[in-house]
Amino acid sequence: MSYLVTRVQARHRNFLPIDEDTFIFIARDYFTRHNNDPQQTALALFYSGWVYEEQGNFENAMLHFQQAAEYAAKTDDINLKGLIQFNIGYLFQDAGLFFEALEEYKKVARLFANSLLGNAIERKARSFAAIGRMYMLLGQTDNAFAAFYKSLELARDKEDNKLLSLLHQNIHLSYFQAGDYESAEQHLRQALALNDDIANLPRYYLNFAHLFMNTNQPDSLNIYIDKLKQIVSHSDDLRFKVAVYYFLANEARVRNDFASALSYQQKKNENIVEVYERRLRQSVYEARQRHNYQRHQEAHTQALLRLQRQIIFLLILCLLISFFAAFIYHRILQHKSSLLSQQVVISTLQQTNDDIFNKQIAIENRSQVLADRLKEALEWKFNTLHKFSFLKLYFGNTNNDDVKKAITKSKEAVFGENHSTKWITFVETIDQMYPNLSVFIKEEYPDFSDTQFHTALLCYVGLQTKDIAIILNISQHAIGKARTTIRKKMGLSDNVDFCAVLAQKYQEKVHNSNLFSS
Repeated sequence: MSYLVTRVQARHRNFLPIDEDTFIFIARDYFTRHNNDPQQTALALFYSGWVYEEQGNFENAMLHFQQAAEYAAKTDDINLKGLIQFNIGYLFQDAGLFFEALEEYKKVARLFANSLLGNAIERKARSFAAIGRMYMLLGQTDNAFAAFYKSLELARDKEDNKLLSLLHQNIHLSYFQAGDYESAEQHLRQALALNDDIANLPRYYLNFAHLFMNTNQPDSLNIYIDKLKQIVSHSDDLRFKVAVYYFLANEARVRNDFASALSYQQKKNENIVEVYERRLRQSVYEARQRHNYQRHQEAHTQALLRLQRQIIFLLILCLLISFFAAFIYHRILQHKSSLLSQQVVISTLQQTNDDIFNKQIAIENRSQVLADRLKEALEWKFNTLHKFSFLKLYFGNTNNDDVKKAITKSKEAVFGENHSTKWITFVETIDQMYPNLSVFIKEEYPDFSDTQFHTALLCYVGLQTKDIAIILNISQHAIGKARTTIRKKMGLSDNVDFCAVLAQKYQEKVHNSNLFSS
């Protein structure tokens, strides 16, 4: 029953005909009989009233709208109350009872006056727009425009461009009917500026054409007539096409172009026929839908019966499974004691395995500690060599005998009695830190000179140009020249770090050859 209500609601909101949706009456009778849900009952009565309205039965339509309002009053849904009240006003308006319609629209405006709902401002704006239309139809022009501008003020507060565009269109039509074409054009242009739906443009073209025709502006009129002629044949909106051809026929008659007027009149009649044929096809579709609905009801009943049989079968199956589970549980208890003894054996084996694993971890940790200590010792030794080079630079030429003796003793401590072994000591230390690095560089690049070889080796371990110059006892310019020559011999460009390339090749060699195993 809720589906029947929602279906008619959806069709009505999408401007589809609902005059043959009489299944809504079944839902109406159901909800009014049970009366458990005032909101759903109000909706069922409201859309039943709309079915009567489209059938031309205004008396029953009004009766159902009023009953819907009574049920809606029992709810806290202000939107529902406003919707029903607004459409009661529309029904009075459609019947030509403009004063009664005006009073209903005023009730809607009061209903949303103090509402905190998010759409309250929009509802008030639409209510004042409807009030303005009623005042215009009652000949109260001043009151009409006061209501219209009140609706504009509310829409601006809401910052709703779509609503503003619609309101400017309403005001345009009111000014147009009042003969104030200048104001009508102003509001129509404002409506067009706020419009963001390209599908609405053809209707704006038609309104501008009407306006320029009444204000005797042939040049502007011809522009919009050309636009209408270009789009009318491609439009899918039959009602719009009827309106356009009606306007074109009248415009052609004014110009005494009776041949064109007759052609446009024929096209208008063809589209009117298409509207009625489409309505007829819709009626056939509705008949088929009702038939399908009955079939779906029968299928639903059969599905319920099948579901009941399945539930009975499942209950029997569950009973059998319960007996089987009890039997399995009894067998499990019989094997429980043997499983417990096996668990004790497994636990013992697991404990033994954990002890062995922990011992292996301890051995690996000790090996790692020894490796770390060895690395620290090598780094200390290399640091000592590095710092001694600076010591020699700054104090090697002093005349102080005590300083010279201290340097001599430092040399013997670091390099031994033979001072010529300084470079060999550097190389040995580096090879201890990076196994056979010097051998790798000599084999990989045999055309390196001694200076280039020394520079490449010291660059690899991270020394800067000024540090290398001190250790090798040559100028920084010579070191820079050696670095440039190294890049050329390695086939590298100037902005490439040759140390990174050396490191990559060295690591590949370490992994692929047993020569460099420590």
